[in-house]
Amino acid sequence: HFFIINENEFNAFAAPSGLIFFNSGLIGTMNSEDELVSVMAHEIGHYALGHIYEMIIVMAVVAAVSFLFIDIGFGTLNGLFGQWWGIRDFGDTAGLPVLVIMLSVFGLLTTPVTNSIIRTNEAEADIFGLNAAREPDGFATIALKLSEYRKLDPTPLEEVIFFDHPSGRSRISMAMRWKAENLSDAPSQVSETPAPVGAPLMAPASSSELNMEEPPAFQDSPAMPASLESAAVQ
Repeated sequence: HFFIINENEFNAFAAPSGLIFFNSGLIGTMNSEDELVSVMAHEIGHYALGHIYEMIIVMAVVAAVSFLFIDIGFGTLNGLFGQWWGIRDFGDTAGLPVLVIMLSVFGLLTTPVTNSIIRTNEAEADIFGLNAAREPDGFATIALKLSEYRKLDPTPLEEVIFFDHPSGRSRISMAMRWKAENLSDAPSQVSETPAPVGAPLMAPASSSELNMEEPPAFQDSPAMPASLESAAVQ
């Protein structure tokens, strides 16, 4: 099931039970059905490949690890510096700045990990969408439009730390590589231009009706005169 959300944000996402949502801001930038179909196939890929439930599990694990990190870290810091900071125990509101700092450190450490997991899922959905929709040009055009709010060609370090989706350059390159490998040998399509209205349909003529004659046999050409031969050599 597909739904449209009246939001200007350039986004689409899949939800459990096969629900797929498009923001109106994304649809408004599309210029062809190829672009729409490529995004639809990508989002279907998230659902078909089980990425939604996978990310629910990943985020639950990250949350559990964060609680353990805070519990151990706060207890250690409070034991070493609690009397200097005036913090009695974990329930003391004076320890709130310490909790905020610890959460910030934990987020800094885990962001590259979670981004890499999400980015891998996005790349898998990209491949699924290309195979399903077979619209690499539409997919590449959408990836190019994403550069309006996301850097098109980041450095490898930037992509690992800050990007939770493949970069636009990576996506366009993948789409063109897929096109070369899968569509280069495709048979040419028959023209869909309709015949003029009322044009008579005629059966193909036979060879007898065309009155075709056998072509004359080739004969040896006459010898070139010596004067022309010498001029040609010059």
